[in-house]
Amino acid sequence: LFHPNIVTTYELIDDVDGNPVLIMELLQGASVERVAPWLRRAPDRSWLASEVLVGAARALDYVHAATDHDTGLAGLVHRDVSPDNLFVTRDGMVKLIDFGLAKHADDARLTRVGLLKGKAAFLAPEQVAGNVIVDRRVDQYALATVAYWLFSGVCPFERDNVAATLEAIQRASITPLSSRVPDVSVAVDEVLARALHRERELRFPSCQAFVDALRAASPPS
Repeated sequence: LFHPNIVTTYELIDDVDGNPVLIMELLQGASVERVAPWLRRAPDRSWLASEVLVGAARALDYVHAATDHDTGLAGLVHRDVSPDNLFVTRDGMVKLIDFGLAKHADDARLTRVGLLKGKAAFLAPEQVAGNVIVDRRVDQYALATVAYWLFSGVCPFERDNVAATLEAIQRASITPLSSRVPDVSVAVDEVLARALHRERELRFPSCQAFVDALRAASPPS
């Protein structure tokens, strides 16, 4: 994968013991998880959050459209989109990192149905249920959760423990972001409700479409 918003992998080699080692670019900066507290206090926080989400969306749409040259497989899914897997470099580039849980949507060899992957609060309902093969729409759901968290500091369905969080993802109603953050509009609530819909067919067709709708609903002041 070669994209400005994805950490670059230069080479795959074996170490002296025969273990595979990835040679990757050195990133200088911090994760979105670390910069978020500062971002929420910034006067232009809406614009900054938007820039983070735009970079992540571009990376994810590229990943979802990629085709493996050796196998012909398409439909790569990251499955672990979260604030600590989005990195902001010192020159302001957003990079998607850590593809340790990535899989091809049409390659059953790379996962098992029912195997829980990812950080609980950012999992889509179909990941929690474990009864379907996941596709790119789980990454859109996770990105929408990141957006909610960026503005409010909490995930929409996060609870006191993992079990309660997973239960909420499958059954609880979303607390509108506008009720947590005063300057967020109802139009933003509607965009997030669609991206976080339990029926994945009713979500946006792509991550970029979601972010475009989010930006349109919260124009810069």
